[in-house]
Amino acid sequence: FAFEGTHLALWHGINLPLFMSLVALIGGVIFYFALAKGGTIREIDLDPKLGRLQGRILFDLFLKSLLLNSRRFRRATENGKLQSYLLWIMLFTTTLVALPLIGNGITAGTRELTHAPTLAIVLWLLLFSACWMMLWFHHERIKAVLISGAVGLVVTMVFIGFSAPDLALTQITVDVVTTVLLLMSLSLLPQLTPYESSMSRRWRDAIIAITGGVGIAVIAWLILTRDHNSLSWFFLQQSIPLGGGTNVVNVILVDFRGFDTFGEITVLGIAAIGVLSLMDGMRAHGATMTQGLTYRFNPSPLMLRITASWILPVALVISLYIFLRGHNLPGGGFIAGLVTSLALIIQYIAIGQDQAEKLLGAKSGRLYEIWIGVGLTIAGLTGVAAWFWSRPFLTSAHIYVSPPILGEMHLASAALFDAGVYITVVGATMLMISVLGDSRHSSMTGPVPRG
Repeated sequence: FAFEGTHLALWHGINLPLFMSLVALIGGVIFYFALAKGGTIREIDLDPKLGRLQGRILFDLFLKSLLLNSRRFRRATENGKLQSYLLWIMLFTTTLVALPLIGNGITAGTRELTHAPTLAIVLWLLLFSACWMMLWFHHERIKAVLISGAVGLVVTMVFIGFSAPDLALTQITVDVVTTVLLLMSLSLLPQLTPYESSMSRRWRDAIIAITGGVGIAVIAWLILTRDHNSLSWFFLQQSIPLGGGTNVVNVILVDFRGFDTFGEITVLGIAAIGVLSLMDGMRAHGATMTQGLTYRFNPSPLMLRITASWILPVALVISLYIFLRGHNLPGGGFIAGLVTSLALIIQYIAIGQDQAEKLLGAKSGRLYEIWIGVGLTIAGLTGVAAWFWSRPFLTSAHIYVSPPILGEMHLASAALFDAGVYITVVGATMLMISVLGDSRHSSMTGPVPRG
């Protein structure tokens, strides 16, 4: 193909490109005969003629310099400190975002902003207060984790205010599971973070953080004051005709954007397997302390154990209900998987990890690896099945059937995909819980003698 405005021909006349080609050709011929003078070109020894200008020597010098400077750059940047990594990420991100804004100017759009309701102001104050409290107590890790949960709670309330119950359910369940994972991770670390940052570094970090926050606020302001085209109406209009469901959020996740969801649960499974690979060597497996005493679970209060035995079946029924209604009402496989995981976590807390995994047949959490594989397989096969009807991968199908007694029922292939999501979420969550809970120096009451 040719770009617009170009003309291809065998002869373009006498011009500058032709003259440059002749110079290069004549220069090459002269250089060739100059080197070949006194012998054949294959017998030429370039050392006395070119000296240090030989290509091999220049390449070796360049490669040596490149490796040396690469090592220096790696030592300066890859120092094993998360704070430094976050610093570089924030600096580059802020710079890349700021350049087009500064070049094009920062001006408000034509859309008028609405007045903030009282509830929004209250939620903003709660979020602001939680952030300041987390900064104040960030050296006390447990307090910082618990306070950070307020952020998820505020976001959940915002979703409820904007009539997004699906997102609210997802946020609150994810927040609970994340808090449990963080608390279990903290049990492997000191309770207090040492004061390592100097005052100058704190001011530097504060300036960068404030700059990044202000930049995000400016971008949000620029977007909210401008009219823009949106795909929202397409999903709202086509949710029932193409996806066969009235819950637009769930239809987007398992149908319109099913490939994204498949990638996300794959990453979730990989993350869980990664946690197992990294921390499997730290698992207790009957390890003993330096005092010669063996780790043993200290039973929880009787009331908690009795309550937990009732919670599990009720939670499983609720999880099934949330899963089945997800295509038309708030719910779905992801939320149902988290609810099931929370029910199993309560069993871990109540009767101990060893006993809970023995009752589940989990074999130190290894069963959860199988669940991850089964979930991903079901989700993948659901997508592959569409090929047999000459449809793209993960194309959804839905029909209405009327069996006797039950009446009219709506069946969708997306339900199988959602089942894969459910199994993968439960497997990945419980595998990480199992690994962290079984690690040395985990959140037990301490070593107690057996017998």
